[in-house]
Formats: sequence, structure tokens, C-alpha cells
Amino acid sequence: MLNQYGRKNLTGKKLTISIGEPWDFISSEGKNHLNAEIISISNEEEKEFWMLCDVTPFFIENIKISQVIVIERYFSESIMESLFKSNYAVCNFVYSKNGELIYTSDDVKKLLSNNKYGFLVGGISLENSFPI
Repeated sequence: MLNQYGRKNLTGKKLTISIGEPWDFISSEGKNHLNAEIISISNEEEKEFWMLCDVTPFFIENIKISQVIVIERYFSESIMESLFKSNYAVCNFVYSKNGELIYTSDDVKKLLSNNKYGFLVGGISLENSFPI
């Protein structure tokens, strides 16, 4: 059933992100909150699901972060399935510790494969829920 919507249909969609960890998180949108736009998404052949998002800026150790990679927090819980069922998914949000922008899927894979990233924990919902 999920395949009828397709991953490509998510590109350009807006997300609301709520941050649970760290508990004292603050962005330019306020406490424990980010707005995001999906700019790229993993293809269906890739082993791990991810979404690259531009987000409202936040700072970690005086470094401006304006992108996150949304990945599954628990391998047993699919982001797509959770969004389809309830328009909410628990996720990790990976970011480049030096604030470097990510342009390609190769950049995403490179960041996820090294230890030069930080992450936040929280959840996402689509501004306009399924069907998309």
C-alpha cells in the first residue's frame, strides 16, 4: 500500500519536527521545535531509509546547522509506515558537526558512515498528512 505513494512524492513536502533529546534544545523556531522541507530521499534500493531536510537553523557549539538527515530510530519501525498510519514517526536527526551542507546521496552515505556527526532524537509529522 505504501508503494502507491512513492518516496519521490515526499520531496518538497514540509515536516514539523519535535525534539525530545536533548531536552533543552532550542532553534530559531523555539524550544524543542524545527520546521523542515524534504529535499532528497533515499531510493528504494538503498538498505537504509533516509530523508535529507533543510531545517530552521539551530546552533550546536556555535556551529550553525541548517540540514538534518532523518533516519529510523528503531529498525523495527518504518518511518514511511508510521507516517502513513498515524502521521507521526519517531526518528533520529543526524547533522554534520561542522555545519557542512550536504548535496548528494553520496554525501549522506559518507556522513552516516563516519563518526563526524551529531544527532537529535524526536519525531516528525507531515504538514499535510497522507495521501500525498
